[in-house]
Parts: sequence; structure tokens; C-alpha cells
Amino acid sequence: MSWQHRRVLRDQTRSSLLAQLRSVREEEGRILQATKQFLSVLARLPAVQREDRTECDLLFADLLSQNPLYANIGLADAKGRIYASGLPIEAPVEASHRSWYQRCMRDRTFVVGSYQIGTVTRQATFNCAI
Repeated sequence: MSWQHRRVLRDQTRSSLLAQLRSVREEEGRILQATKQFLSVLARLPAVQREDRTECDLLFADLLSQNPLYANIGLADAKGRIYASGLPIEAPVEASHRSWYQRCMRDRTFVVGSYQIGTVTRQATFNCAI
């Protein structure tokens, strides 16, 4: 009887975990789609198009205060140098060695990087770029 009870509990636990995993995947998909749209809009803003560092720093800082989901918002040039950031940058930051940056430049599409500790944020993040 106890073996049967154990098997029933195991199956119920497995079903519950699979349902939770599906829920997490769906939420992740919604967050990534919203992030893609958010970055697409940002990329079209005049300050970003002009590469105006001062204006972008202010804009990104304001957007960060309104969007706590994001650890930072930054802008990199074609060589991978981060030149605008919602958080203060204390030293030059290079993204050219990061796989997400290389894929974004190569494929010219929205990319999601792997888990990393952010250079600027010092937090565990997944970088997204467009």
C-alpha cells in the first residue's frame, strides 16, 4: 500500500512541476516579447538614432525607474563599446566579446544572451539586444 501511495504522490508531484514549468515558460515568453518590442521602440527614438549619449543616459535612467524588471538599459556602438547607460558607467565597458553582442551584430535580429554577471550591474542577468 505504501508503495502505491508513494507512486501516486510521485506522479502528482511530477504533474504539478510540469504545470509550473509550462507557466514559467509562458511568462518568460511574454517577458521576452515585451522586451523585444521595448527595444525596437527605443532603437527608433531620435536620441538613440543621433547617438546622443547625454540624452540617452537620462532617458534610460528614467525608463529604468519605471521598469524594475530591467537591471539596466544601455547602448553600444558598432565596435561593442557601451556609450550610454541608465546606470552610471565608471569605466569603459566593452560588449564585443559577449556572445549576445556578436550574434546581434551578425544576425541583425533580437537576441537573448546567456546567464552572466553584468559588467555594469554586477547582477545575474540575461542580456537582450536588438
